[in-house]
Amino acid sequence: MSSLTEYIRWYADFSFYDKQFNEIDNLILSTLTYYHYEMKDSSRPLSLRRCVTDSVENDSFLSAVYHSRRFGTLMISDFTEIFSRDTGTQFAAMKFHLYDQVYYIAFRGTDNS
Repeated sequence: MSSLTEYIRWYADFSFYDKQFNEIDNLILSTLTYYHYEMKDSSRPLSLRRCVTDSVENDSFLSAVYHSRRFGTLMISDFTEIFSRDTGTQFAAMKFHLYDQVYYIAFRGTDNS
């Protein structure tokens, strides 16, 4: 496989029960922290499909994630995003619910802004 998008499409129909979490999944979930999400109550889990606000049509990576069972149906909670130009603060964190009581916590630090 030559790209993350190809991996996502190849594994689109497999849950984390079907195919175990691996280092490529790690990279994909880490990358997803750089997208924007709308979560009014971040303690209540929502699927990635329901809370992503970036344009799926214009981004092949996000489109593949959005349309896949493996990632698009992942539940997200505890999303926090802090950005302040005044203080130079950039931070985001979120919890992905992989299965049962298994979670992936992802953090975002400085971006190109």
